[in-house]
Amino acid sequence: MKSPKTFTYESRDQRHQLYAVEYSPDKDPKAVLICVHGMSEHFGRYKEMCLFFASQGFCVVGVDLLGHGRSAKSLSELGYFCDIDPATTLVRDIHHLRKLVENDHKGLPVFLFGHSMGSFITRNYLNMYGGGLKGAILMGSCEVSPAAVVALMAILRLLSKLFGWRHRSTMVQALVMGPFSAAFPKSEQPFGWLTSRKEIVEESKKDPYLQKTFTLNGFYTLASLIWRMNKPSSLRRIPKSLPILLLSGAEDPVGHFGHDILKTEQLLKDIGVKNIEFKVYPSDRHELYHEKDRFHIFCDMIDFMNRCIDQ
Repeated sequence: MKSPKTFTYESRDQRHQLYAVEYSPDKDPKAVLICVHGMSEHFGRYKEMCLFFASQGFCVVGVDLLGHGRSAKSLSELGYFCDIDPATTLVRDIHHLRKLVENDHKGLPVFLFGHSMGSFITRNYLNMYGGGLKGAILMGSCEVSPAAVVALMAILRLLSKLFGWRHRSTMVQALVMGPFSAAFPKSEQPFGWLTSRKEIVEESKKDPYLQKTFTLNGFYTLASLIWRMNKPSSLRRIPKSLPILLLSGAEDPVGHFGHDILKTEQLLKDIGVKNIEFKVYPSDRHELYHEKDRFHIFCDMIDFMNRCIDQ
């Protein structure tokens, strides 16, 4: 494969240059996969997946989101998105990337992949800009009751008045993230819920871009994305013919141990999406792209995309 190409482009917030990377096969790619990473991480953690996909003929492009990785101007910015409507800004930043990709790879099918928080961004994207995509893959997503989201947003607004939106609240961190690690033995806390591979957990502890407590702005953006993605008026805008693949681990506490994927499937069926597939992987935790059977999962994703291309 070709050497990865790095580039930057301007965020919708007009203050940041977003750091992006493209992995391309040696020969002309058959399709492009745009990758949207999760909360408190960065696109660099998907390198192994990207290299494998490139070896199978796919071009993979991803970006460090606002407040993440190399797109943050300093480590103090990690976990803070932007001042004005960050939920919309994140979606539009992905759309900007798609336009750049489509310009560079004219005529190629384009797929969109989102993991965890990235799946929330992707689901909002499908509501706004889903037309023309060849397919979408949602990994590690979940469903949260509207009442819980509204309550969290109210708490965050109150705390922001007291401390400001850049405040990092250990209380909110424990409220939102605590239940995930609590599902596993103390010997595996606090990050064992991410993956069963201990070497990845240890690597994560050393990465300066990882696991920084989100600001109030970060958590509010997360809640806003969840609130918006399942509004009936938004759901109805998802293209009904768009193929969607849902992936979850049976030991992922974020997706309530494989149960939420069925709720997501039903939501999509209810609004008339015709082509939905889902897979739940036994013994796997949240970060499927890091799990021991990850290459089997990658092959499932590639099989899905190949079938979409052939349709």
